[in-house]
Amino acid sequence: MPPLIASGSRNLGGTCARNVVERGGKVVLCDSVSMKDAGEELQQSLGQKDFMFVPTDTNVTSVFNVCRLSAELMAKNSPDSNGQRGVIINKSHRLAFNSSLAPYSMSQAAIIGMTLPMARDFKDLGVRVNSIATGFYRYQIPFMKGAQFQKFLSMMAFPYSLGSEDTFYHLCEKIVTNPYMNGEVVKLDGAVNTSFF
Repeated sequence: MPPLIASGSRNLGGTCARNVVERGGKVVLCDSVSMKDAGEELQQSLGQKDFMFVPTDTNVTSVFNVCRLSAELMAKNSPDSNGQRGVIINKSHRLAFNSSLAPYSMSQAAIIGMTLPMARDFKDLGVRVNSIATGFYRYQIPFMKGAQFQKFLSMMAFPYSLGSEDTFYHLCEKIVTNPYMNGEVVKLDGAVNTSFF
């Protein structure tokens, strides 16, 4: 069964899709209808043989439903030597832990809150569930320049830089290949101080 990447025609999801296909895998990518052009452009770039774009509506409820339905499909896979049939990695945001941006923070916290209960619920299926709470990426703040941008970078503990799509994919790869990692939320944020938000 090919990996399913939900909500990621560009940036993090797009990078993951490219890496999977370039390494000989196949990908099904779901994203909102508003991202249809970007998804189809990625499909044309990667080829229809190894990549399929499906326009959908993605939100917190959708994250739950995608996980639930994906686990049901993964349960039909043949188990590996560890009894594993699949891996789910959800993406959340660092703002879930410390922010006054209530609606966004709550939606991200909901994704984090699903992680451990889902990992326990799916144990008999042989499906692991982990989440990555990302920091900030350049595509999220394209309007910041000069002194304003440098001030933003000063919120990072170290390194003084924004996240990159490659570091996100690298962590996804490590989660997939580490069979003992389950029910965890990993912060990939450069130890950013989000108390300003």
